[in-house]
Amino acid sequence: MNRKGGEEMSVRVYILLDIVDGKSEYAIQALRNKKGVVLVDWLEGQWDIITAIESSSRMRLAQLLIRAISSVDSITEDMQLLPTCPRVEHGI
Repeated sequence: MNRKGGEEMSVRVYILLDIVDGKSEYAIQALRNKKGVVLVDWLEGQWDIITAIESSSRMRLAQLLIRAISSVDSITEDMQLLPTCPRVEHGI
């Protein structure tokens, strides 16, 4: 995919993870070491962690997503959110 002007456009998926009690720190470290992972943060509430994985194609994104999720054995539930429109860059 290309943006206007020929720049390479990336695709991103956000994943909300529920982790076994006491294993969130392990999960965060495991995810941070995975290729394609651009964000890993703690959350409060139903979900324990949010992570974002980015790639240049949906096919490659799917491969990176599978590798990242399978690297954490303490996940009890996950929700994957795939934006359908390119990110809007804000000049803030």
